[in-house]
Amino acid sequence: MHHVIQEGPWSFENHTLVCRQVHDGVLPSDVVLDAVDMWVQVHDLLLGYTSDEVLEQVRNFLGSFVRCDDRFAGVPWRSFYRVRVAIPIARPIKRRMRMVKRDKQCYWVTFKYERLHTFCFFCGFLGHSYKFCLKARDSGLPVDHYPYSADLRAGVGRGPGAVGDPWLVPLGGSPRTAGTPSVVDAVGSGGVEAAQPASRQIEERGIVAVSKRWCEGYGSGSKRPGSGSGDVTMTEVSKNLHMAGTGSQSRPSS
Repeated sequence: MHHVIQEGPWSFENHTLVCRQVHDGVLPSDVVLDAVDMWVQVHDLLLGYTSDEVLEQVRNFLGSFVRCDDRFAGVPWRSFYRVRVAIPIARPIKRRMRMVKRDKQCYWVTFKYERLHTFCFFCGFLGHSYKFCLKARDSGLPVDHYPYSADLRAGVGRGPGAVGDPWLVPLGGSPRTAGTPSVVDAVGSGGVEAAQPASRQIEERGIVAVSKRWCEGYGSGSKRPGSGSGDVTMTEVSKNLHMAGTGSQSRPSS
């Protein structure tokens, strides 16, 4: 129970589960499920404005304070500060907070939520996405103009890479990374040939996974029936198949 309550929030099909402890003498139906405890990262705090009083204002702005992250207590400045706050599910999540400095100038601190599941990019409420939001549909705005985005999730990866020929490796070649020239040096029997594009090399020389096709069940050194010249002849390695069969093994006498 402590692991579920303290290490959440948890989800079911990427939807946040609101969990609360049921104490002795309380009916489960009387437990109010109106907030979810989350770790919130506070970014862009200026040096000299990281005291407990300033962090208390941030906690009250986000929701009800639960506890602080005291793993790096005493450090004068950190890239971000973590606070655990009970976020009300009846209100939209907060993107940022305006802070006033001593000279009356204003600046913004931004928030990132750890283990943030499905939420609406338009209205900021937990529990549904913008695809099922009536307000987002009636607004007529494109998705990139919505006030919220996936940047509110802490630790967002770079996303899936582009699918293309960089992951194809020609015979005898080496993997190429995106952004590098698609040129490989082809070495022929008579010397070094001119550099050719990798796509042409792939067409002429084939892919490793394709050129090693072999139909299981044919004899040693035989080609696939009806195959063209593109298939490669495979030589079967001799193995002690007699000992591998279950029927040929002798059972020890009892």
